[in-house]
Amino acid sequence: MADSRCFIQFPHPGYEHQPDPSGHKAWNTYANAHARKFMQFAGQWTDERGQQHSGKMRAWGEWEAQSDLLQELDRPDSSELPRYLWLPYYTDQTYGYERLHNTDSFIFGERILYSNCKQAKRPNLRNLERGSVIAFGSKKRHGWVLDTVLSSPTHSTSWQQTRILHSQAMCPTHSCT
Repeated sequence: MADSRCFIQFPHPGYEHQPDPSGHKAWNTYANAHARKFMQFAGQWTDERGQQHSGKMRAWGEWEAQSDLLQELDRPDSSELPRYLWLPYYTDQTYGYERLHNTDSFIFGERILYSNCKQAKRPNLRNLERGSVIAFGSKKRHGWVLDTVLSSPTHSTSWQQTRILHSQAMCPTHSCT
């Protein structure tokens, strides 16, 4: 793989997190499968004219840390659409991170981070050629839904540096899956 660009598709089961009775969602543990959330958060984007914007954004993706339920959504004639809108947040875990799921890909911050998903079993994913694409998405009844696209770096930042940044920021290395 080191000398050719690749397209990698990561299908996720696509299950949606359900709120706890309090309307909160605690950090997801190994006792449960990874799941997705439809989230609202502050972010920045560039429009089709190249203009920068900032404000509230919504995304379907993985966030295994804590979140608060903002609202239950109407889903006209489709169980394929998200049922809940979440406000993700993060607090340090005073009892450690053992048995807590990590969030990978991590879409929050200055860049999207891909730290370890499937890399232990497929080490060639750690050395993709520039221009390779990784597509994260969810299996749904009628196909596959894309949530995050990551292109391998085209500048000096390497995948290895990205993994280190991610593990230091949100995913202590002893708790990553």
